[in-house]
Amino acid sequence: MTASASGRREAFRIRQSSIFFRASKSICALLLICASATALGQIGLAGRSSEDWTVLTVATDGSWGTATEPVLNRAIASAIARCRAMSHQWLGCGAYQVSVQGGWALGVRCGNETIIAKGATFAEATESADQRERELRRLYRPDLKACQQLVVVAPDGTARSAEAQGIASGSGFER
Repeated sequence: MTASASGRREAFRIRQSSIFFRASKSICALLLICASATALGQIGLAGRSSEDWTVLTVATDGSWGTATEPVLNRAIASAIARCRAMSHQWLGCGAYQVSVQGGWALGVRCGNETIIAKGATFAEATESADQRERELRRLYRPDLKACQQLVVVAPDGTARSAEAQGIASGSGFER
């Protein structure tokens, strides 16, 4: 056996061991990630609510969509799809959205401005929308047209539109 042949064998062994070492590191990392994901799925995240996610989205033309799902991304996708079904525009749904767990959401239109607010109670959501309206008038749009509620979404995900329930004059929900 020559010196060059033994050198090649040694280089081959080093290459094999480094490939094995890299592969075993990757496998260990993958196992650690899987174990962590399984543990989190079984015990739940600390502070995580068991309430479903409710998403409200309002398009620039005033069309809106809402959805309530256990998973946030599904709720967003469903709300956008429902908004697109109502809208006469392809773009715009999802431009303004709010997500809440176990709370209230409402959509308001002031001329061509959209205000979306949320709160743990209907009163908090209404106050949040009123505060945003005052801020818009004071800082950006002193000539802002009168505001009208488009939709109110209750914690259980039920939505009432202004046309169907006369929200602008009285919501039908207790404050």
